[in-house]
Amino acid sequence: MKHFENVKDQYDKFAVEYHKKLLDPTTSFWNTYIERPAMASLLKDVVVNKKVLDMGCGSGLFTRMLKDWGANVVGEDLSDGLLQIARTENPDINFTQANANNMPYTKGSFDIVTSSLVVHYFEDLKSVFLEVNRVLKPSGKFVFSMHHPFESALRTIIDKDGNKTFMLDKYHTNKKKQFEMSGMKIGFYPHTVADIINSLIESGFVINKVVETTPTPESEKINPNRYSQTIHRPTFIIFVASKNIEEKSKIC
Repeated sequence: MKHFENVKDQYDKFAVEYHKKLLDPTTSFWNTYIERPAMASLLKDVVVNKKVLDMGCGSGLFTRMLKDWGANVVGEDLSDGLLQIARTENPDINFTQANANNMPYTKGSFDIVTSSLVVHYFEDLKSVFLEVNRVLKPSGKFVFSMHHPFESALRTIIDKDGNKTFMLDKYHTNKKKQFEMSGMKIGFYPHTVADIINSLIESGFVINKVVETTPTPESEKINPNRYSQTIHRPTFIIFVASKNIEEKSKIC
């Protein structure tokens, strides 16, 4: 629990700065031009009139998009600071405070659960995936993004002239790492591709689609350096999974 308390404290403390970062395309390249468009392409045309849970909704930016696409959406997050922003800016959306592996919803509440860049905060993926399976209706969909396992295992090497090269290092490890963002220092857990896939299968899901993200074409003009960096390696990975009705009796 200490890990989640630290994550919550960081997002509470830097909620305003983090939200401002996400709103500014010049400081949120990875969100604005990579992760969010990829998630939108999978969800925009399928959420109309669906009951959707945006798990780990943060300050509600993607929750707002889901609502505007016609979803009957509920946002959920652990951070008081981020939820305060989400509720202020989206008074027409219901937001709930909860941890993703212990949610206050009844069994079979949602048609779709979405989650942007949240599950890598969990050392045990199955604890989250089982809880998502519980709150999904039969044949419900789970669409989530997370740090790409290769990106999490990259090590940066800087030569004497300041040039950067990257190498894959210590891929087969679940040891907690840390990244810095908007003044925050946040711990996360890297996961291998096999760990993610097997955790989904063992939690009663069938994988429908996997997306390894690339930046949108227009982003090359916005930030050529970041575009060239991210066009050649996957920053995030996105899974679309369906609740496996045949496994229902084993996990629910």
